[in-house]
Amino acid sequence: MDCIDCHNRPTHVYENLTEKIDMGLYSKKTNPDLAGIREDSFTVLQKEYASRDEAEEQLVETLVTLQAKRNGKDFVKEHEAVLISSGKYLLEAYLGNVWPDMKVTWGTYKGHNGHQDEADGFGCFRCHDDTHETEFGKTISQDCSLCHDEP
Repeated sequence: MDCIDCHNRPTHVYENLTEKIDMGLYSKKTNPDLAGIREDSFTVLQKEYASRDEAEEQLVETLVTLQAKRNGKDFVKEHEAVLISSGKYLLEAYLGNVWPDMKVTWGTYKGHNGHQDEADGFGCFRCHDDTHETEFGKTISQDCSLCHDEP
């Protein structure tokens, strides 16, 4: 194993569900003015679709249905284009991160760069913990200056 095994992934990088939803709201690809849209986004992205084809068929419609239950049918009629556009962003997020046939879903493969999710045992100190030793007793240092410049 080498540093690039974790720090420069040549394979597919999977996104964090919460960060992807929040990025959609911040960028307005998902309209943040729609009441309950964040919660409904979590619902549609965490729903277990039997296949990616099923997700393509149902995800946007599921979002619209959830918004209708939450805000009423008249609201949906008035905001249909915005809901469909928001749903398409969420579908794109789903298709970039979830493969039901391979049992890959949000969080199956976590990124280990940086300090995120450190409390859950991820991030830098997953390996930079002074406990991973070579056969000669050398450890991976916890010295932050390995990656960060001192001011």
